[in-house]
Amino acid sequence: MTPHQLIPHDDLLADCAAEARRIAQQHCAVYGVTGESCSWYHGFWPYLRALGIVTTPTTHHAFYRKTLGNLAARADFSRVLISGSADFNMLEQVFDAFNDEDRETEIVFVDRCPTPVALANWYAGRVGRRVDARSSDILSFNSSPFDVICTHSFLGYFSEDERHVLARKWASLLRPGGKVVTINRVRPGRTA
Repeated sequence: MTPHQLIPHDDLLADCAAEARRIAQQHCAVYGVTGESCSWYHGFWPYLRALGIVTTPTTHHAFYRKTLGNLAARADFSRVLISGSADFNMLEQVFDAFNDEDRETEIVFVDRCPTPVALANWYAGRVGRRVDARSSDILSFNSSPFDVICTHSFLGYFSEDERHVLARKWASLLRPGGKVVTINRVRPGRTA
């Protein structure tokens, strides 16, 4: 049994929704000259998850469990970077795959907004696990190399040109032989 299974998932999502709504008002940054904030998104996202009306890492749990689980079984895959997340759901998938208590795994969670970072810390505390959660734009984030980088539906937040920069950034953050594990929707008719 993995640690997050000890808390009924419906209760966890209800608690997360209340926590997200509370902290989004305090933590979400205001971007650009328009003064827009991501607090509406981060504060409401867990409710959408609880209602089951959005596609999340949980939707693709079988893929993440198999792919990350296969990497977790290898001794040379113990340093994981989560590159952006609306809340703790990608972290939940990583914890599920890298659940061997006899093995030291370093998990770094990066998002430019402090709200998902706070939710990652909140979740890790709830399930008794450790995460190094940092608020940083992935394009300016620097670290020693990771064995695996994972994310979910992240590329859509970048323009075509920015995706090339993101791919180069991920490559610079991976050790030789490291892997990127992600799922992203390909929209019909898109050429990029």
